[in-house]
Amino acid sequence: MANKYIRKFRRLKKEGQNSTYMKNTKKVFEKRAVKLGIIVAVILIIVGALFFYKKYHKYTTYKVIESTNIKGGASSKYIPFGDYVIKYSYDGIAYIKDKETVWEEAYEMKQPIIDVCDDYVAIADKNTNDIFIYNDKGRQGQVSVSYPIVKLEVAKQGVVAALLEDKTSNYIEVYDKEGKQLVSHKSIIDENGYPINFSMSDDGERMAVSYLTVKNGSFENKIQFYDFSNSGKNIENRMVKEFSGYGETIVPTISYVSNSQVVAIGEDIVSIYKVGNKDITKKDIKIKEEIQKVFYNDKYVGLVFKNASTDRPYRIEVYNSSGSQILNSTVDMDFENVTFAGDNILMYSDMRCEILSIKGVKKFQTNFKGQIYGLMPYDDSKTYLLMTNSKIQKIRLK
Repeated sequence: MANKYIRKFRRLKKEGQNSTYMKNTKKVFEKRAVKLGIIVAVILIIVGALFFYKKYHKYTTYKVIESTNIKGGASSKYIPFGDYVIKYSYDGIAYIKDKETVWEEAYEMKQPIIDVCDDYVAIADKNTNDIFIYNDKGRQGQVSVSYPIVKLEVAKQGVVAALLEDKTSNYIEVYDKEGKQLVSHKSIIDENGYPINFSMSDDGERMAVSYLTVKNGSFENKIQFYDFSNSGKNIENRMVKEFSGYGETIVPTISYVSNSQVVAIGEDIVSIYKVGNKDITKKDIKIKEEIQKVFYNDKYVGLVFKNASTDRPYRIEVYNSSGSQILNSTVDMDFENVTFAGDNILMYSDMRCEILSIKGVKKFQTNFKGQIYGLMPYDDSKTYLLMTNSKIQKIRLK
């Protein structure tokens, strides 16, 4: 009998110990939960504060953090390349990185046309027959084509495509950087139309061409898509799809903004094409006013219109890649240069610069001390490269 009570006592004692243990454990977890909740709340507050700071913060001045003297001139132009910029003009081209001219080459061109993609840049004199290809090490190749060059593009591996013009026909030809012809597509104006523009994907495997044709005595614009990869080798002329619903609307602007998206802009329409492996779809945006300027990247399409107000005589509309309008804002002057800088709109003319966010917030406005020959974002939303007649300055907004 005594053993029975001893066992019962031990069992009750053990249960009491377990109950105390559970209470203590519960308190520990409750304390940890409170701490975790506080940490999460602090993180959310910080993230929210950063979001609103980035969205609404305005800059009032700038600081020059680096300056490089260059031999410039009124004819010098600049384009982003590698870690810095390419400077080119009628008499030469150079790659400038930080305070060093990495390479430069002299030439004589009357009307240089240029394109950059990743590690390669291609340049030619319009209406001549030679294309020069460079990377960050210098010249990598030269391509001689059969007919005068109207337009060129380069892909990320150094492949170049060119629109060529003959008296009775036009050609779109593709070459590798060693000069080997990969594609030659002939267009006869009276048959398949006149190619007014084209664009090649960054990987060099796809192309979109805007054609102007004559049908029953009237003009008609159509856009054709070509596949130069293995997927298109069994398709006639490698033409995978045609869109011909533009009627007499001329579509002079077409661009592969990414390997899977094409933007086409006409007189009264913007088309956003999604290019997949199996199909190509189109979203149209109807425009009722005359477009003054267009600018775009892989996320947005921007349009500039005249505005009725004399105080704010121009209006900017921005659409996302789904075709939805996300900005309708007015500006007080006709900026000569308008482009996207990440999620901001960068505008400048002569000495004046203005930066507008896609939410419509004026982030920055200033008049620089000299004429602007080029202005482009560097590595974040507040660092820019400013090109003047004699200097390249790295500036940071404050």
